[in-house]
Amino acid sequence: MVNRLKSEVVGLLWVDLWNNQVGNEENEYPILYPACFLHLKETVSSQLADGWTQEEGILTLLVCQQNFLDHYVSEYQTTVNTNALQILNFKKEVVRALDNFSVENLLMLQKKAERVDADFTNLYVHEIDFAITYYDDSRVNKNWITKMVDLEVNKEYVEEL
Repeated sequence: MVNRLKSEVVGLLWVDLWNNQVGNEENEYPILYPACFLHLKETVSSQLADGWTQEEGILTLLVCQQNFLDHYVSEYQTTVNTNALQILNFKKEVVRALDNFSVENLLMLQKKAERVDADFTNLYVHEIDFAITYYDDSRVNKNWITKMVDLEVNKEYVEEL
């Protein structure tokens, strides 16, 4: 998924797992923007046969881009700088890259909801929720050996049926 974002979204400079980096920047590595953070939440597990587990949940992508005052119309400007609208195109590219994306053991991601988090100064943060279904085979005994055996059919029993 990270590789897909990096290869499909032009201009993406940072991809990471979410741990509230943008709300705690003084204790984090410097973040390069635009950035995308992945946050897996609200998962429900179901045990399936032979050691398989099905995980269903929500994957939230936090698409972040810096916003400076010069992006807005000032009292001396008459038109909006197109950089102010760049976040909308950037967000659209992130959704395009991952909507219906799938890999081994992961069913297609499907966009479910979108919100804007306006709690950050000089930062656009769009939260995009995708429904996710993942099949975990880590508990499957991969050393099972299937042995072919000859099948004997009791013809008398079969004829009675």
